[in-house]
Amino acid sequence: MKLEYKKIKEYGILSGDHDGWKKSFTLESWNGNPPKYGIRNFSPQGEQLKGITLTHEEVVRLKEILDSIDF
Repeated sequence: MKLEYKKIKEYGILSGDHDGWKKSFTLESWNGNPPKYGIRNFSPQGEQLKGITLTHEEVVRLKEILDSIDF
């Protein structure tokens, strides 16, 4: 079974390399389900690879955690 992926919005690029690969924070939908947030690697051609998917609540909690860290 092939997964259907749709990138709705790219919020920003977290990192990239000399070969054109980039790690992005996106809003995405899988198999027509409601959108969730994702952090994943994309090839120079825009193909996505494994990454993580987060709900809105998880993104809010992650922001709280990051805000609490004294970098």
